Amino acid sequence: MHVSYSELPLPGYTTAEVIADAELTLKKVQEDIAQNTGGKITINFEVKLGTVIAGIEEYCNSVNLSLVIMGAEIGNAFERLIFGGKNLGAISQFPWRTIIVPPQAQFKMNKIGLACDLENVVETIRLSEIKSIVNEFGA
Repeated sequence: MHVSYSELPLPGYTTAEVIADAELTLKKVQEDIAQNTGGKITINFEVKLGTVIAGIEEYCNSVNLSLVIMGAEIGNAFERLIFGGKNLGAISQFPWRTIIVPPQAQFKMNKIGLACDLENVVETIRLSEIKSIVNEFGA
């Protein structure tokens, strides 16, 4: 006979319910962004089970992109230590440029700075991607 014991309570919801709730929440975010930007920004979303970093990485590998924008994590340093820092993980693991946006941030980009090490600039700086970002943000 096997006896299972856990100090964590069993969840009162199914995986399908969690996914449906996440999809509803993201749909609302999608609608809010479309309304706030007059439809100028298109948001696509996908709900997957698994770790945040692996999920984002899998999605990004499936589409052609040049930039990942993530919201900053909420929580104290201890929580990030125990549960892992998603933002730091993204920055250290992603091959794509990654921007971390703090909570409640509001800004308009009118100037974009470029930092590089001045070695092999022509070979390493992708001018077309920079121009695309500048045009996209109207900077």
